[in-house]
Amino acid sequence: MSVENISQEAILSMLPEPFRDIPYLTEVLLSLLIVLATFVFSGIVHNFIFAHLKKLELSDDLERKIAAVSKYGVYLLGLLFVLWVWGIDAIQLFVGLGAFSIAISFALKNTIENLVSGIIILTDKPFKVGDIIEVGGNKGEVKKITVRYTIIETNDGVEIFIPSKSFLQSSFKNFSSK
Repeated sequence: MSVENISQEAILSMLPEPFRDIPYLTEVLLSLLIVLATFVFSGIVHNFIFAHLKKLELSDDLERKIAAVSKYGVYLLGLLFVLWVWGIDAIQLFVGLGAFSIAISFALKNTIENLVSGIIILTDKPFKVGDIIEVGGNKGEVKKITVRYTIIETNDGVEIFIPSKSFLQSSFKNFSSK
C-alpha cells in the first residue's frame, strides 16, 4: 500500500459515508487545504520580509516590490503542491515555461534592463528626490524615483521621464552631491 493510498484512506475515513464515493474528493479537499495554507503562509512571508527590508533603508517602492515577489513565490509553491496532488508533472510544465520565458525576455529586453537598472539606482542611491541632476543633456530637479524611471523637472517647469537604464548606460551629473 502506497503513502498516497494511506493518505487518501485517512482523509476518506474522516468523511461521512455518503461523501466517500465522490470521485476526486480527496484531491479537491487537499487542494482547498493547500490553497488556504498558501494564502496564510504568503501573508506571513510578505509581512516578515517587508519588516526586515525596513531595516535596510531601501526605498518604499523597492521594499514593496521585493515583498510582493516573495509573496508570489509562495503562491508558486502552493500551485506546485496542488499540481502534485492532482498528479501533474510540474517538471514538464516548467520546461515549457522556461522556453516561453526566454522568448519573453528577448521581447521585453528594454523593460527588464530598466527594472534591473532601477533596482540598482534605488539600492545605490546616487541621487535623491530634490537633487539637481543632468543626464543625456536634460538638467533638472529630481521629483520622483521609481524602478522603471526617474522624473526630473527642468527650470522651465517641464517634467521629463528618464528611463532607469539611462543612468547606467551613460554618465550623469549630480549637482547636489556632497
